[in-house]
Amino acid sequence: IVLVNAQNPELAHFEGKDLAAIAEEWGKEAPDAAWDIVAAANGRVMAVYHMMNEDDVRWGLQRPWVSVGSDAAAAMVPGEVDALGLAHPRSYGTFTKVLATYVRDEGLFTLEEAVRKMTSWPATRMRLKDRGMIATGNWADIVVFDLEKVESRATYDDPFLLSEGMDVVLVNGTIVLENGEHTGARPGHVLYGQGRQP
Repeated sequence: IVLVNAQNPELAHFEGKDLAAIAEEWGKEAPDAAWDIVAAANGRVMAVYHMMNEDDVRWGLQRPWVSVGSDAAAAMVPGEVDALGLAHPRSYGTFTKVLATYVRDEGLFTLEEAVRKMTSWPATRMRLKDRGMIATGNWADIVVFDLEKVESRATYDDPFLLSEGMDVVLVNGTIVLENGEHTGARPGHVLYGQGRQP
């Protein structure tokens, strides 16, 4: 468990450190150190939990019913932390990690299956109308990339590194990334699911 945001300037020097190391420095057990950090906070304490097993991830990704997504929040300015104060590589590297590592490098499944897992299947599962496939009448959310050049560069030490290999990105039919550069356009909007009660 790595402390990301202590929500207290006096404890900010512990950010980026493992909870076990913080506890050892304080001469406490890790659970006691965690509670002390939470008790001293002026908001929601954030941490990164390294708890997934890579073999389990590979097994899950190979199941046809598993889709790919990210629960990362978005920052208003690239390179800044999100509203929660949580810097995580999934914000900048989830989808390129799937393409580069699991498709190109390891061959766990085909490129077509990866695209399905990241587009039409999540849209279907979340019942998002007019999304997830290139079809007449659908919103044009399109990514043009070179599989040989795609690379996720974001790490836990530097979670803000942008991915490589994306040539063009369209959101709602508007080009937002061209030749690796953001155009400044922000045509995205909130997508509501079937359960929304206006």
